[in-house]
Amino acid sequence: RMLDKQLIGSIENVHIYNNVSDLTVPARIDTGATTTSIHAENINCYDTNQDYRVRFTFCKVEFDRLVHKTIKIKQQGSEFIERLVVEMDMELGSVRELVLVTLADRRGYEYEVLIGRNFLAGNAVVDCQQEFIANQNIIL
Repeated sequence: RMLDKQLIGSIENVHIYNNVSDLTVPARIDTGATTTSIHAENINCYDTNQDYRVRFTFCKVEFDRLVHKTIKIKQQGSEFIERLVVEMDMELGSVRELVLVTLADRRGYEYEVLIGRNFLAGNAVVDCQQEFIANQNIIL
């Protein structure tokens, strides 16, 4: 029996909180992806006295985040590439999470956000035959 899990489709709107400039964008739901990722441009890392941080642009909105770690990802047909991992405050349907997100170049993809298992696990059940159903707030 599933308890208190949001039913979502293969594509859903996700709300990203960023102080005064929150935004809502469509996202691809990917149960095969370990980690959630977003398309980031103008990536600039910098040091403060105590932190390693990154400024980047997503959907024309500037973000400034603490870098939690750097991971190596093997992409199809290429060597390993390094990606920065930051924490983002995201909401999909009735699920709101502080989730670790990789900053990626998703220019070749239809969706600038990919929601992976680190957001979905324990929170959602995916019906891959439907899209944009999270706002119906069906809880299983």
